[in-house]
Amino acid sequence: MKKILLTVVIVFVLSLGILAFSFHSVLDEDVWLKVIQVSITASGFAGALHSLNIAIDRAKRNKSVEGVSLFEKFIDDSMTDVRKTAWRVKLKWDNETGYKERILMLYSVENRQNNEEEKKELYEFLNVIQLMAFYDMLSLHEQHKKEIVRLKYFYFDWWRKFLYDVANELDNRRVNVSGFPKGYLENTKYTTSIERLDRMLGLHTFPKNKEMIIHKKPMAPEEGSVSKKIQ
Repeated sequence: MKKILLTVVIVFVLSLGILAFSFHSVLDEDVWLKVIQVSITASGFAGALHSLNIAIDRAKRNKSVEGVSLFEKFIDDSMTDVRKTAWRVKLKWDNETGYKERILMLYSVENRQNNEEEKKELYEFLNVIQLMAFYDMLSLHEQHKKEIVRLKYFYFDWWRKFLYDVANELDNRRVNVSGFPKGYLENTKYTTSIERLDRMLGLHTFPKNKEMIIHKKPMAPEEGSVSKKIQ
């Protein structure tokens, strides 16, 4: 549509120029000058429109590149290790009796004097917190929503129910101290950022307590194949 409009403007400018040249001998000097001025103005408008089209196209390309860069960060070696460890936590959270309460107690500040086994479990759980931090950051990239959706939602659907479970548990264990600045508690809740990402991706109408991806047996996302495709 923009190309058609630009073509119309250029044709209009050329038509004015041809008419002015054809009839310059019979036109008054003032009329001739006005025709020339209109032609120049229209020519300038056509140039500005062309520059605007170039700027818009460049902005779209940049947005696409930025969206891909975010995904490349999501599947780099560091975040792949985070996601693999977090997935092990998810399996234990969903299937191991007593694990949820144990890990939440270990994560609480007053229970940081742990033995080696507990320190290992706590380290694994901190990868879940790091994954939540990545999705929190992603929820602020509204301008890249289309790219995020096209890149398989950054596999948020794989994690959604689990992250809501963890976020709700952590938020419910927060100490509600009076005197905090207005909005502080709400803005720093784990569920706030997950809900923001949910709305941005259009997933907010799906129940939070249901899995979006159902498997016949526990499995992790096929991260290796995704990485190869991007490369």
